[in-house]
Amino acid sequence: MALCRGCREELNPMDGACRRCAAALPNDGVCATCQRRPPPFAAAWSAMPFNALSRGLVHQLKYHGQLASASVLGQLLHRRLQRREGAWPEVLVPVPLHPRRARERGFNQAAEITRVLSRAIAVPMDVSLCRRRRDTPPQALTTNVEERHHNLKRAFEVRGEMAGISAAIIDDVVTSGATVGELARELKRARAGRLEVWSVCRAEPHSPVR
Repeated sequence: MALCRGCREELNPMDGACRRCAAALPNDGVCATCQRRPPPFAAAWSAMPFNALSRGLVHQLKYHGQLASASVLGQLLHRRLQRREGAWPEVLVPVPLHPRRARERGFNQAAEITRVLSRAIAVPMDVSLCRRRRDTPPQALTTNVEERHHNLKRAFEVRGEMAGISAAIIDDVVTSGATVGELARELKRARAGRLEVWSVCRAEPHSPVR
């Protein structure tokens, strides 16, 4: 799948972002929310804001099964990560879907994006390390941040040894951070090392992502 020049120019990376949660800022730094309550991961990177064009690409993959969109989204995330310094993590962990939803959709969009990124940076992905043990309501159905966090409480399970292993959690869109935060907590309970969150898009915490 190829994008025209105009679309590529519109898919601009975020000008400034919080180093801890990737929320948009005028300049790179740490947002007030993360200063008050640091997230359970060390850093976050998002390729672009969640706007009309990026939403279209995400929805082509997520809701219409256009797997070619995963290649574009993975490449855009890889381009953003060129600004990142330091060694790559040891493993990439896509946010898992509940088995029922995975069967209905036929694929996990986070895993498809991770597959592209894994090849680009030569870091293995592990789709069996974590599982979603509760079929939680879609986060896009609510704009209430506290409700989103409540929905995800202990929704994930880590089924492998993570002692000291660094990892990046991969998702298509991060909004409140509830999903990636809860998965990070479970990985920490499994004694994981440094954790980062990488997403294609960063949406405003109080905005719906449908």
